[in-house]
Amino acid sequence: MNLRYILLVFTFFIVICGLLFTSFYEKAKQESIRSLNTEQLLHARQAARGIEDFFTNWTKILTILSESSHIKNMDKTGKDDIENLYKENSELLRAVTRVDANGRIIYTIPYDRNVMGRDISYQKHIREIMNTHKPVISDVFFAVQGYSTVALHMPVFKNGIYQGTVAIAINFQFLAKRYLEAIKIGKTGYAWVISRYGTELFCPIPGHVGNSVFENCKNFPSILTMAQEMLKGHEGATIYTFDKIRAETVDVVKKHAVYMPITIGNTFWSIVVASSENEILSSLEGFRNKLIMIISFLLLGGILFSYYGLKAWFIIREGEERRLVEEALQESEQRYRTVFENTGAATAILEKDTTISLCNAEFERLCGYAKNEIEGKKSWTEFVLPEDLDRMIAQHQIRRENRHQALQRYEFRFVRRTGEVRSIYLVIDIIHGTEKSVASLIDITELKHAEEELQLTHQRLFDIIEFLPDATFVIDDKKKLVAWNLACEKMTGVKKEEIIGKGDYAYAIPFYGEKRPILIDLVIMDSGELQQKYQSVIKKGNLLYAEAFTPMLYKGKGAFLSGKASPLFNKTGKIVGAIESIRDISEFKHLETQLRQSRKMEAIGTLAGGIAHDFNNILTALMGYAALLRMNINDATSQKYVDQIFSASHKATDLVQSLLTFSRQQAISLKPISLNSIIRGTEKLLKRLVTEDIAIKTSLATEDITIMADTTQIDQILFNLATNARDAMPQGGTFTIETEAISLDDEFQRFHGYGIPGQYALLSISDTGVGMDEATQERIFDPFFTTKETGKGTGMGLSTVYGIVKQHNGYITVYSEPNMGTTFRIYLPVVNKAGKEEKHEPAAAIGGNETILVAEDDNAVRSLISEILIKYGYTVVEALDGVDAIEQFKKADKIDLLIFDTVMPKKNGREAYNEIHKIKPDIKVIFTSGYTRDVFIDKGVEDKKFNFLQKPVSTNALLQKIREVLDERQGLE
Repeated sequence: MNLRYILLVFTFFIVICGLLFTSFYEKAKQESIRSLNTEQLLHARQAARGIEDFFTNWTKILTILSESSHIKNMDKTGKDDIENLYKENSELLRAVTRVDANGRIIYTIPYDRNVMGRDISYQKHIREIMNTHKPVISDVFFAVQGYSTVALHMPVFKNGIYQGTVAIAINFQFLAKRYLEAIKIGKTGYAWVISRYGTELFCPIPGHVGNSVFENCKNFPSILTMAQEMLKGHEGATIYTFDKIRAETVDVVKKHAVYMPITIGNTFWSIVVASSENEILSSLEGFRNKLIMIISFLLLGGILFSYYGLKAWFIIREGEERRLVEEALQESEQRYRTVFENTGAATAILEKDTTISLCNAEFERLCGYAKNEIEGKKSWTEFVLPEDLDRMIAQHQIRRENRHQALQRYEFRFVRRTGEVRSIYLVIDIIHGTEKSVASLIDITELKHAEEELQLTHQRLFDIIEFLPDATFVIDDKKKLVAWNLACEKMTGVKKEEIIGKGDYAYAIPFYGEKRPILIDLVIMDSGELQQKYQSVIKKGNLLYAEAFTPMLYKGKGAFLSGKASPLFNKTGKIVGAIESIRDISEFKHLETQLRQSRKMEAIGTLAGGIAHDFNNILTALMGYAALLRMNINDATSQKYVDQIFSASHKATDLVQSLLTFSRQQAISLKPISLNSIIRGTEKLLKRLVTEDIAIKTSLATEDITIMADTTQIDQILFNLATNARDAMPQGGTFTIETEAISLDDEFQRFHGYGIPGQYALLSISDTGVGMDEATQERIFDPFFTTKETGKGTGMGLSTVYGIVKQHNGYITVYSEPNMGTTFRIYLPVVNKAGKEEKHEPAAAIGGNETILVAEDDNAVRSLISEILIKYGYTVVEALDGVDAIEQFKKADKIDLLIFDTVMPKKNGREAYNEIHKIKPDIKVIFTSGYTRDVFIDKGVEDKKFNFLQKPVSTNALLQKIREVLDERQGLE
């Protein structure tokens, strides 16, 4: 045999074996790395989930603790609660601490006198919670108590005002030991953690913890690149290198690592799990040696096979018998080819080495190559996408072990000559008696596209459900949960992975706490059962709607929910499931209650205004005739009786003014005044109102707060609230008045349901009395409502306060608990500059000799005014209404002054005056009314343009006003 052929065959097998060795060894190496990364990722996720759950659980515990009134007030029970929490978790917790709003420690366990009162507001996490008023988790830091820790701070609010925090100091070594030190992969695999600022929180390498990763690893660019990705909150796998120094030897160590974020509250950490590549390569040493041995045997066998094969080929070629055998074979192959070409599927004959020795026209069309480019030149594996080839080889290896399975089926992606990728279903069968096999390929690309489109549509539906704002879930016809969106998780606290796939009404338990059907089950009941069992449910077509209160949501506080449900149908119209959306309408219910209360107060105010008018007319007559009676009697006893009439009349007048104030219809004079000055001016009077065992404390804002207000009305607020406080503290106590300038934002409006954002003066008035329950607080501003004994209050005190605050465009809130005192907060709009109030000394009442036309529809009031005026020398012409007033004016020779009631039948006072003004432009007029300011303005009588007297009016005030108007040089228009 020619030596050249032998050398050529030997060289060929050397090259093939080398390529096979490199290929198999590299694939084994990559598979080991992938396996390692998977193991690392599992450890990282397990640690991240454990740390996240740890902080989530403690956030819930501190949230409940921060809402306790004992923690807010830090009374003995609150301190006991903190101490018990520490004792139950002493191994885990370094300390439990209460910090005030200024960042000072007001209580801590274990108790340390040197720490109490310490200002820790300089700490980064303390500054953050003081600015945001939201829960904060710190980095690892050195606490003032003298240890390394991680702090979790929860804000504490009292009456909506930030009062500081309640916090736990966590033993970071305990946390690391539980979740991080346990991570061991092989001999060199370990975990390390950095904060969102790049600080190494945990690392087995000495000297790294507490320092920046960028400082520790400044000479290792690959680690810094990974750290930058970690600080962005990314997840991934990477390879990094660093120098390992041993004495005078420096080794370059290559690490394979995975990293992922740990999301905890307001921040995140990032965990790395890394292992040395040398450990991976050492695990492959046995595989490498075996592979070398196998390749060597293959090489030797290939050489021998080639040698004897070539030798046989030369022998057969020279023999005639070989020729005859080949002719017979060709004839057989021709018959086979006819069947082969007409199968209708892409078909090929494969050699043992995967070479395509024969293919039909359909195979040519599928791959895009001509027959002469395929047969004997291409392996069928060249058309397989590389990612799918590894999988097929693994499947083939399994099937080879089950030798009875001659027929093999695969699904893979086929690469055509143009680069187009098609999905193929492959069936391979061994040709009996040979080492060849026949492969049939079916193009299933369109079928795969249809499946993918269906899956995409299905996923889009679930994505839409996932991000719906209402809590939405879906069940199938077996009542098993198949969808549970993010809003459901937030509303119930139950995660999707905890509940998906569960049946037996499991989806009802997070809402109701018991196994019973909710609205979604009604859609698969018949109408008779629906009407019989659920009378409160409204059915509109296929949609069901209901409202209910559930006590389970939001840490057991409960919420009002509204639900809508609808069945899901298949294409034949059969119900295959149902979908329900649930909305929290608690805020709507709260606003609805406030609206009803507002309308009730408005209706009461309207009624009060109407009652005041009638009372004003009655009181005008009563007080006027009493004044006349007092002037005509000399008997001391009768004089005393008249004084009692006056006293009762003045009390009735005050009651009417209180009604008008409550209804916000009492005329007031608003001027820029200093709130602090008003309070300082009333301190002496307030001390007289309360008993000697009640201490009055004031804490006024350092800056001068100016408001637009009626000084008398603000005084009334202080007097009424002081009186209430005195009655609420029969055993003595403290009455506190505080002022400060604040800014109201949209949060105040969302919380209370009212309030225009802006700058306000906050007037806080507190007592340490018996307090009130919720039922009493709901009615305290109602007129005539009182909890005092008969004869000790009219029930108008707080109603008057409410009316004054509303007239000043302000807001009032109350917070009280039984035996915990009461605090009223009054918000009044501020102005830039205060003015000075003008004071006028009343003039003495005098008479005259002019002629006055009096128009008043109330007979008693008209007669009274006429009698008073006649007594003081005036001539009086009376009119019953506006029309009569015009007629009387036309008949009279001379009229010097008009006194008109504003509201009269036929023509009101302004309309009658307008007619007379046309006749005599310089005529003077005084308008009177027992109605409120808004009413007489509606009648065209503005109090700044015309002379006006509010009923009831005293005799002295009437005579002074008449003389003032008559003595003017010209009439008012």
